[in-house]
Formats: sequence, C-alpha cells, structure tokens
Amino acid sequence: MGFVVKGPDTGCDQWEISYSYPLSLRTLLYAGYVRINNRANAAYTFNINDYSIVNGARPSGTVFGITHFF
Repeated sequence: MGFVVKGPDTGCDQWEISYSYPLSLRTLLYAGYVRINNRANAAYTFNINDYSIVNGARPSGTVFGITHFF
C-alpha cells in the first residue's frame, strides 16, 4: 500500500490468490492475481509506479514467472 489516510470510508480490502508448481528441487513456476477493493474515500494502490487513481477504484494485477535457486 502506498499511503495511509483517515476519515470515514477510507479503508480497503486486499486479497490475492497464487499458485506455484515445482519443476525440480530448485526451479518452480508461479502465477498469481491480486486486487485492492477501496472504499468510497480511499485511493490505495500497489506503490510500484507513480500513478494515481480515483477514490473508490479497484486496482488489480497479475504475475507469472519462473524462479531458480542457486
């Protein structure tokens, strides 16, 4: 979350679902989805890029990748 606000209807709920699949003892594939449900006066984001959203927006994102541990 990028910042904190206070007042009525400034909360949010964040949820995500993800799955990983091992290809070997040191390599795995993963995929996931995340979403923020802002209330009427909240504008929380993922704080990754410098972009703004309107109050009450519901930003979401997906991730896919592969990881190898050396």
